[in-house]
Amino acid sequence: MSSQNGPSDLYYNHFPILMNEGASHSGVLGSETGNISVPVVNDTTLNGLRVDFASRTYNKRAWWQWWGSGDRYVEVPGSDQTDMSTLVYNTLNN
Repeated sequence: MSSQNGPSDLYYNHFPILMNEGASHSGVLGSETGNISVPVVNDTTLNGLRVDFASRTYNKRAWWQWWGSGDRYVEVPGSDQTDMSTLVYNTLNN
């Protein structure tokens, strides 16, 4: 949750709302599943459209860490069971 890589320039009126490390470009628009999605923009309104993905936040320690709470992760629960297009469509149409 501390940083992310993104494009150097954004198109006007285009908002990155979900990221998914494993999805291919065509898979984002198609029916590719099996990858966990992470909300980038969440619980907000963009140009009158409400964006509010279900999300789960948790800490996870590496096997070699004996102390501390580990790294903090956020994900859309069940996102690996559906494609990104369906996630966006279902979220924005609720």
